[in-house]
Amino acid sequence: MGVEGSVVTCAPSAWRAIDSPVVADAVGLAKRFARTWALSASDLAVGAGERVFIVGENGSGKSTLLRLLAAATRPSWGAVSVSGYSTVTDADRVRRRVAFVPDRPALYGELTALENLRFSSVMHGVAAPEASLREMLRAVGLLHVADARVRGFSRGMGQRLALATAAQRADSRSGSASGVDLVLLDEPYAALDTQGTAWLDDWLETLRARGTAVVVATHQMTGRGAVGSRTVTLRRGAIVADEPAPTLAPPLVPPTVASPIIVAPTVVVPTRPTVRAASAVDRDHDWRRAWAVARKDLTTERRAVASLGAMAGFGALVLLMLGFALGADAGAAAPGLVWVTVLLASLLALDRASQIEIESGGWQGLRLAPGARWPIYAGKVVATAVLLLLVEAVLLPTAIILYALPVPPVRILLSLGGVAALATVGIAAAGTVYSALIASIRARQALLPLLLFPVMVPILLAAVKCTALLAGGDPLHELPGWTQLLAAADVVSLTTGLLVFGAVLDE
Repeated sequence: MGVEGSVVTCAPSAWRAIDSPVVADAVGLAKRFARTWALSASDLAVGAGERVFIVGENGSGKSTLLRLLAAATRPSWGAVSVSGYSTVTDADRVRRRVAFVPDRPALYGELTALENLRFSSVMHGVAAPEASLREMLRAVGLLHVADARVRGFSRGMGQRLALATAAQRADSRSGSASGVDLVLLDEPYAALDTQGTAWLDDWLETLRARGTAVVVATHQMTGRGAVGSRTVTLRRGAIVADEPAPTLAPPLVPPTVASPIIVAPTVVVPTRPTVRAASAVDRDHDWRRAWAVARKDLTTERRAVASLGAMAGFGALVLLMLGFALGADAGAAAPGLVWVTVLLASLLALDRASQIEIESGGWQGLRLAPGARWPIYAGKVVATAVLLLLVEAVLLPTAIILYALPVPPVRILLSLGGVAALATVGIAAAGTVYSALIASIRARQALLPLLLFPVMVPILLAAVKCTALLAGGDPLHELPGWTQLLAAADVVSLTTGLLVFGAVLDE
């Protein structure tokens, strides 16, 4: 390591300068996006109880560095470990040890502050009663808007809520075997008022006393939180300076602002983390997480009433236009027309669900959640299937009226409902994977039908045939065979989705 005045320049052995046990360790870290290197070969080590401020201009690589430490993205070169776990080979373990507030935190506008905090707690495996959640909102000054929808929040209020989600995780799991060892904050002081800044500074002091490592990315050193902190300067993706924190002689004082965060014993980690192999994860809350995702999506759609109405209205309009185009033949072609309309309406539902995640930063939030990926997939499939079934409940009577079809008896209606459920699950299973796959592509609305329609052919053909046989009486007893084909197509779609959704989400 070379020394120039009071500035210490980094070298590959920079970790040896850390006196406390090392929590985060990056060696030769680099990240490339297309032809641009967002971060070049960099070494960084952060010790337990240490607070590091990463400073630099826009585009210097601060956010990229934090995302690499949080296992939100994979390095193009080099290695990162947190508490001895590799962010590449054991990313889930790392996510359990890290609380990360990105520059665009995952907050859903149609959910209330309390619902957002509850959803975040469930997804991160934190068992927090409502009283605890409300106490956290009180600590950050949001108790008076706990039941208000986040879409009406100012930027500062949203930042407070995002910090509350991280504090809830760090506090609830501190001192446990799976406790949070590292807190990553990207521009946490942005838009905060004096009260919010004071709470954040006090929380940072609490984390230091607890022995939790903290890395803060910011444009400039602000607030009391910068006092006694190590400063790392980034320029054009490279660490150009590493100024050690000044020695603090007196012990740290407890926070002065009321906070529910409890100081826990210092986390003990290896001095030089040894990367450990992946192991089985705790899946006790998987079903609860699946239900949380489904309920979040359904609540969002229920409160945005225009969305469901738009899908049903679109479907009815398509049926009307097709009826005029076919004239007297529309009645005979009704089963095919209805299912083509359902498939078109599903595009709106899938794009709407993906758009909500994009606007709220939800895809990144789901990616950062530890644990198995199948609950996220299952929750989204259930929510999409329920929405499509509601649309189908509108389209069936619409088709009967427009095409002057006889009203089926109750027994046939129940059978049609079973066919609709099977076909809808297949559409939702495949559509959820593809909508996540192309979520970051600008032309996703054009790509989604190109990707989805070919794989929907078996499901669509089986659904149309089953519907026609139920309407026509099935004289040749073909219905069982087509129903089995529809069920088999569903099994293939669901199995494929469960196998690949995790890779799609994480990449």
